[in-house]
Amino acid sequence: MVLLEREKFPRYHIGESLAPGVNPVIERLGLTERMEGLTFQHKHGISMLWGAERDMWTVYFSEGTPYEYTWQVKRAEFDNLLLTRARELGVMVVEEAAVSELVLDADGRAAGAKYRRGESSETETIAARYVIDATGQGKLIARKRSS
Repeated sequence: MVLLEREKFPRYHIGESLAPGVNPVIERLGLTERMEGLTFQHKHGISMLWGAERDMWTVYFSEGTPYEYTWQVKRAEFDNLLLTRARELGVMVVEEAAVSELVLDADGRAAGAKYRRGESSETETIAARYVIDATGQGKLIARKRSS
C-alpha cells in the first residue's frame, strides 16, 4: 500500500470535532489508548439552537451510540497520529507528493496516479489496484470524471 501525501507532517490544520462514528475506526486501528494519552478534550454530545423559537436541543452520544464520548482534536496532532499508524501497519508513505493526474486504464477506471516529489519537476507514475481520492475539496477523481 502506498499513501501519497501532498504536505510534510506534522502540518497545520484547524481543529476538528469528531463524531462518535469514528470511534470504531480508532479502536480498529489500535489508537484508543494513544488518543487518551494526548491532550484531546472529550466531547460527550452536541447542543444546537433549533426551531423558530431557537430552543436549545442537546443530544448526548451515550443516548444513541455505544460511546459515551468522542474527541475534539488538534488536527495536526491527530493527522500525524494517523499517518504514523499507517506507517506502523506497513503503508509506504510518500510525503510532499503532489498528485497531478490520474492514470486511467482502457475502461476509464482509475489505475494509478502521476505525482511530483517536493520541488522536483520530474513526474513519477504509480500503478494501483485501488485508488482512493482523499483530496477533500480538491476532488481529483470527480474533476477527472466530469472532464
